[in-house]
Amino acid sequence: MEYYLSNLTDECINEDVFWSDALARTSFAFKVPDVVTAARFCMEKSPSYLFRLTGEKIPFMCHAYEKYEYEEFWREKMEVLQKDQNLESSSFRTNDNLVN
Repeated sequence: MEYYLSNLTDECINEDVFWSDALARTSFAFKVPDVVTAARFCMEKSPSYLFRLTGEKIPFMCHAYEKYEYEEFWREKMEVLQKDQNLESSSFRTNDNLVN
């Protein structure tokens, strides 16, 4: 824990590293889900593969969707969700602009 607190400005250490590494070294017990269960909750890298793996189900959330397969995978999904849910364009943001 002291290592993480003393290296807060290190860009390689984020909450994912903390939860997967630091807490694994403690007496706290937490359960790591299998890949399919995790992908049903959230997808980041390889979304088209995970989408097939989950039976073509959109996850509860997605992380960094503009970084991984945005044009090839996410753009169409976002447009369908936007239309189905009557969402405004501003509901989905990328680093550079809003998804139209």
